[in-house]
Amino acid sequence: MGDQVGSVGQNTVVERITRQLDGPSDLLTFAQFMSADLDPRFAKDISDQKLADLIRQSFAFHETRPAGGHKISVREVDGLAPDGDLRTVVEILSDDMPFVVDSTLGELQARGHNVYLVQHPIFKVQRTPAGVREQIVGAGDSQWGDGLQESHVLAVVEPMTDDAARALHDGLDEVMKEVRVAVTDWRGMMRRLGDALQRLEQNPPRVAPGILNESLEFCQWLIAGQFTFLGLREYKLVGDLETGHLEPSQESGLGVLRDPKVRVLSRGGQPLEPTPEMRRQMFSAHPIIITKSDITSRIHRRAHMDFIGLKTYGPDGLQTGELRLVGLFTSQAYTERPNKIPLLRHKVDAVLQKTGVTPGSHDGKAILNVIEKFPRDELFRINNDMLAEWAREILDLDLRPRVRVFTRRDRFDRFVSAIVYVPRERFSTQIRVQIGDALCQTFGGHVSAFTPFFTEAALIRVHYIIGRNVGTPARDVDPLTLEAEINDIAQLWDHRLAGSMDRAGPTMRLLASKYSNAFSSA
Repeated sequence: MGDQVGSVGQNTVVERITRQLDGPSDLLTFAQFMSADLDPRFAKDISDQKLADLIRQSFAFHETRPAGGHKISVREVDGLAPDGDLRTVVEILSDDMPFVVDSTLGELQARGHNVYLVQHPIFKVQRTPAGVREQIVGAGDSQWGDGLQESHVLAVVEPMTDDAARALHDGLDEVMKEVRVAVTDWRGMMRRLGDALQRLEQNPPRVAPGILNESLEFCQWLIAGQFTFLGLREYKLVGDLETGHLEPSQESGLGVLRDPKVRVLSRGGQPLEPTPEMRRQMFSAHPIIITKSDITSRIHRRAHMDFIGLKTYGPDGLQTGELRLVGLFTSQAYTERPNKIPLLRHKVDAVLQKTGVTPGSHDGKAILNVIEKFPRDELFRINNDMLAEWAREILDLDLRPRVRVFTRRDRFDRFVSAIVYVPRERFSTQIRVQIGDALCQTFGGHVSAFTPFFTEAALIRVHYIIGRNVGTPARDVDPLTLEAEINDIAQLWDHRLAGSMDRAGPTMRLLASKYSNAFSSA
């Protein structure tokens, strides 16, 4: 019944619009495609004439498109608000490609624009070599690379200034260019990675066979659909392993790394000054590096891109360079169990061994549960020793819930990862912000990202990424002092009162149970 009601509502909207239109048959076909999924809740407050006018404007916009390119319109239209006021209409016409809609919405949301309507019809369109529409052949299908299929995005957002409209137009133009190069080079990136894996098998590094096999299988796991490839670049070792450096190979960039100015690893957009620790990571025997890039993806979803560095070797087993990939792990990479993922399954086995628990035992299952719920991005990056230590301490929180803070510096000193546990009854947005401010002050940075996780236990976990500010020297941080500071931030007023009464002596200590909860928030 619900589907029938929805269908009737949609047909009514289409009929309302087409009754107002008079013109070539392609206009009516276009109108039916554009309004087929139009939200009746949006349409009910807009006059039929205004909806028909919007379709006519879109049809005119659709008439031409540059071959192999896109076109964008950001314009004000009146009568598309319930009170008849202005709205901004954003339209993008391009070849049908993956990521067009979510990348467009990501740009709108990143700029703080409220979106009232999104339409995304897909057409088969026949055009002249100059890009002039000859005929709308029909609806789109799964053959999005046939040269006929086009994506038409229409979004209605709140009115904006001329400067904001120009900035949005330019931003969307850059997004669409990035989408196009990523989609165009996608197969080339996977092919280049496959070639690098063959060379790695032919010229293996001097590591245990198990580590090499896990690295090879991890890359095959990426190719099998667990990674959205957005950029690739090859680097060659100039000099020796002691004093040399990695230099990008000319014309090797694909996707978003076609642009030689885009740095995969940087700090605040500035080149990294290599430290001894960075050199150890870049030129260690381990064949693969997994971390976060400093590039924020504008394709698919807004997040710092994942960085995969696959080292290359000569016949002597010594490193000769590196293949660098940037992209995004897919949703399945975040939901699949760690013991099913290459490299992570090796890490799970190592942690179980280091903690001394028996796989399948009660303690073994408890440790495995900690690892499965651990922030997945952090799980890819943390070393085995630190993970084993943290896992034991996190497991103890089930028995003794309390404030705990776990911090790890990025191997390239670009950010600090901080996992903070706070008792549920103490947690609030204000507390979360204050803890973030304290971490920024301690590590000389800013909150790049935070992810709350509401566990089934008495604790709430927040994973902070503190981006290190340019020019801020790293300093030693006492973990106990930091944890005490955050514990103090997370104290509620009645907890502070009880603590003060407890420290005031025996008489006040006896009164603490009576008065510590006697006062309202006011």
